Amino acid sequence: MLDDLVGLKPEDAVLVGRFGDLGLIKDRWRVVGPQPGFRRVDWPMPVFVSHDEIRDLYWKRWYDEDTLEWGREEWMPRGVVLEGPSSGLMGSEFVQRRLNRLLPWDEGSGVVG
Repeated sequence: MLDDLVGLKPEDAVLVGRFGDLGLIKDRWRVVGPQPGFRRVDWPMPVFVSHDEIRDLYWKRWYDEDTLEWGREEWMPRGVVLEGPSSGLMGSEFVQRRLNRLLPWDEGSGVVG
């Protein structure tokens, strides 16, 4: 399993976002261990996007690399549409279902399921 992760880069990600840790707490997600050669600097925190649907406004949100707390935001002028990972928090069940759809996996391995 860990060998499958060697050489992956941020641009290889199939899902980027913030999510809850209930899958880890309830032992539904397996921790695969440290990746040899992993360098945190190669995986920077992305800039997240929020959208107020009622006012049709977008803004960027930056989160602290160490605390994961929201640091600052920048509102975009009306009419500017941003693309990027949503700053909303995904539940662990949602993440699991989404990854099951996005990734091929062997049902017997329990990798994502």
